[in-house]
This record gives sequence, structure tokens and C-alpha cells, in this order.
Amino acid sequence: MSNFTYDKLGIIAANGGFQRASLDEIVTIISNKMRDIYGADIDLSSASPDAQYIMMESTIIDNV
Repeated sequence: MSNFTYDKLGIIAANGGFQRASLDEIVTIISNKMRDIYGADIDLSSASPDAQYIMMESTIIDNV
């Protein structure tokens, strides 16, 4: 995993210009944040409503 966090999904690096989290990194970051909020036992299997919501939000952020 890179140095991206929930509140820092993109950075401007002095030597590399703009860098952003990939879709997979965004999904992981949001999933981890939801686990922090709702507990480690939250169901994030691909068919669960929470996982579908995470994918929808991650796709929106990735497309921005």
C-alpha cells in the first residue's frame, strides 16, 4: 500500500508531479475506514450492500 490515506487520496510530489491513489487503493482505504467506524466484523463481501456502496463511492472518487 502506498502513503495515501482517507483524507489524502492525492498528492503533489516535488519530483513526480501529481500522484493519486488507484481505484484498488481507494477501495481499500474506504473499506478500512468503514471497519474503523462499524467494527472489524462488518460484511464487506462483494455481494453485500456495504461493499457495493464502497465500490460506487470509490468509482466516483476515481473518476474525479
